[in-house]
Amino acid sequence: RFFLEGLPLGVDKATALAWVAGRLGISREETMAAGDSGNDAGMIAWAGLGIAMGNASPEAKSVADYVAPTVEDDGLAEAIERFCLRS
Repeated sequence: RFFLEGLPLGVDKATALAWVAGRLGISREETMAAGDSGNDAGMIAWAGLGIAMGNASPEAKSVADYVAPTVEDDGLAEAIERFCLRS
């Protein structure tokens, strides 16, 4: 019912994804990130392909490149199949 997240100033999921991608030598354009909450919006916006789930917050959907079906409808699996597994 309640959600509390604490992070150091200037750190969020977008900076974490950028750091991991940099450490692995993966370009921004080669990343995909999916989320459903307002705290995912920066990460979704940063990724080369940003995906919001169908049940995502309006903030997450507004920055997404693609809105997948809901979590209950296996939206993440659909997005992975669509963008990662098809040749």
